[in-house]
Amino acid sequence: MMKKYSHSLFFILALFMVHLNAQPTLDIRITDPNPEVIYIADFDIMQLASGDEFFEIAISNFEDQVYEHCVLILSFYKDQQLLAKIESEEFTIPAMLGRRSVNNVELMRDEFYLADGQPIDIRESDLITEEINNIEQDILSSGKIPVGHYELVGVLRGEAGNIDETSDYFDITNPSFVELIAPGSAAGSGFKEEVYTEFPVFQWNGNGSEYQVVVFEKKFALQSLDNILNMTPNWKSESNPGERITGYSIQYPQAGDDGEIVIPLEFGKTYYWMVRMFVHTSAGEEIINSEIWEFQLVDPANLGNKQGEITRNMLIEFLRDLIGDKADELAKQLGDYNVKTINVNGQDISIEDLYLLINEYRLKDVEVVDLILPTGSY
Repeated sequence: MMKKYSHSLFFILALFMVHLNAQPTLDIRITDPNPEVIYIADFDIMQLASGDEFFEIAISNFEDQVYEHCVLILSFYKDQQLLAKIESEEFTIPAMLGRRSVNNVELMRDEFYLADGQPIDIRESDLITEEINNIEQDILSSGKIPVGHYELVGVLRGEAGNIDETSDYFDITNPSFVELIAPGSAAGSGFKEEVYTEFPVFQWNGNGSEYQVVVFEKKFALQSLDNILNMTPNWKSESNPGERITGYSIQYPQAGDDGEIVIPLEFGKTYYWMVRMFVHTSAGEEIINSEIWEFQLVDPANLGNKQGEITRNMLIEFLRDLIGDKADELAKQLGDYNVKTINVNGQDISIEDLYLLINEYRLKDVEVVDLILPTGSY
């Protein structure tokens, strides 16, 4: 029992000594740590004089000691190049202050009070003209802070030197495009791609981080883009933050999850699809829409003799993806023969199953180690 008591007493004394040796601390926190776009109209980052709340700073002192002649220095960097710097007048940190925090708007209005109604006043606010001029044109043309890595560094300085230093950062990416890849072609272009499965894989590219796929059934021969966007979709992927698509492909589901409504696609009908890209900005969330593409769903069972030709072409294209130009040699061996049956792992599968299998492999990194084609009639 005595040994346990001694350990507890030692732990309490250690905490007490740490507390005695503590100094005032400075904390900086970017209010929104993950902005993809910052508009100058929402936050005047270059003058730090107005706009929305952007960062918060806090000074803490839990010691029974007064710190006089302190100065607060804030420096703002883009890609390690100094853009702006502000420095306060000298101020005093009272003993047993606790924690005092302020945001950027309050700071520039001299509303940062530590004690006795005395604010921390801003003495200097400098822009690094050369670096500002380098990005001024981008700001004027787009109204956005340019792409880059930004860092806000704070230094709390006392009579004997720096008391504490801290920083926080954010990255601006300015997402601007989302492009469709497959299936289909632009709505109204006159080209209508045929798709032979009720569960196609949608593929796209973009420079954002969150996406949603929306699929509509074509109801009338002539439909404007506005009419399409106002239709009730057959299906849309999750639109809630944290559940959105973060990659660049998704397959049309065979059934909904957790009450999700999924209207099955039907052979013989034409469908539109598009991708929404969600962008996180200083003004809130914005949506960038892709083009609207269309495709026609064709039942492979109604293709007759053409089915074998289509299957053979799909197989050749699939082999070309896997083994490159060697697939052309195999295509010559097939000649004008069409594939009547498809056998995978000892079981006959339909062309629809083959389509799903091919798309599944296209989305993976596959290495062919052995390939055997049976001889005889195809």
